[in-house]
Amino acid sequence: MACVPMTDSDGRKKGRAARKAAATRPDGKEKAKNAMMGRLVRLRPVERSDLETILRWTSDPEVTINANYEPNPKADMEKLEKKFFAPRGKEPVDAATYIIVTLKGNPIGTAEYFDLTRTHNRAFIGIVIGEKDYWGRGFGRDATLVLLDHMFNGLGLHRATARMAGYNLRAIKCLEKCGFRMEGVQREDLLVDGKYHDRIFVGLLRSEYLKHAK
Repeated sequence: MACVPMTDSDGRKKGRAARKAAATRPDGKEKAKNAMMGRLVRLRPVERSDLETILRWTSDPEVTINANYEPNPKADMEKLEKKFFAPRGKEPVDAATYIIVTLKGNPIGTAEYFDLTRTHNRAFIGIVIGEKDYWGRGFGRDATLVLLDHMFNGLGLHRATARMAGYNLRAIKCLEKCGFRMEGVQREDLLVDGKYHDRIFVGLLRSEYLKHAK
């Protein structure tokens, strides 16, 4: 997971106000377009035109080293097509990926939840800022807050969990400032460039999120 530091408290208020305003618009199309909006970004579904961009992000070692997935060669375009656009069966949807776009419409990364279980009302989250020019500027944190708002207030989940490499200090700091608490360490769970690294787990409860969002 690649994330960036938090923005100021005024930014949090503006982001919440933007989401609230979008949710109350009478125009259904406008509501659907803007409901997942923050102060700096909005989240939208993945489109086929995004696949080349996603492939570029997932082929960049500087991005993938913080995102806990392996670089994908060009030949994996078919896998991306299948992942995002293959017909789904009747099984409950336990994952969703969104494109993070700036308010000017520039795609800069992905936000996802996965391993959602309704038995326990929980899911994992992952935020990746693929455009490195946007690192460290608050865009990852804003995307995290937008996704959490959807998960807790839209889907009614009870908890969110994130996991990342122990060296990904930017992600750890970002999530802690979003209200997440350190919950555990899997020692030397990741082998990166010939060296083993710890994997960090952080979690956030809905009650903590609501308290943090005030």
